[in-house]
Amino acid sequence: MRDSSLANEFHAGYRPGVIAEIVQLHMDYYGPVWGFGIPFETGLATGLGAFLAGYNDELDLLQCARDKTGALLGAIAVSGRDRFPDTARIRWFIVADRAQGSGLGAGLFQTALSFCRDADFQSAWLTTFEGLEAARALYLKTSFRLTGEADEDEWSGGVREQHYELRFY
Repeated sequence: MRDSSLANEFHAGYRPGVIAEIVQLHMDYYGPVWGFGIPFETGLATGLGAFLAGYNDELDLLQCARDKTGALLGAIAVSGRDRFPDTARIRWFIVADRAQGSGLGAGLFQTALSFCRDADFQSAWLTTFEGLEAARALYLKTSFRLTGEADEDEWSGGVREQHYELRFY
């Protein structure tokens, strides 16, 4: 993750305002590109707020990258309490437009996977949707496999949901 020339600071956990910043990064991309609106934004804010309200350093990770001015460049979260005791969920993975292609996203993703391994999770999973090709390539490159697709749309944007999993052991 440190290979990104844009990122100057990395931090884990809550900081005042981080929920709004992560929601804004998501809306900056998913609003104009995918047409996501109120249902997506409120679901994102509610879910992220609940995650941080119950944050546990042993089971959860929120990793953020900032530029030298303090602006948020990217974020990723690992929730170890969303599914099963030995399985972690990777969530809220986002990189600002100006940092895409810099290696920051791959670095954030590797930080999340390292956290999962260090916390002795046996597997990790994530949901995404069809059409996010750069993310899909990253997931496949890190040995995640597509385990399911559905017409469910937790994002309320008219997309086809995909489920990816990775077993560590």
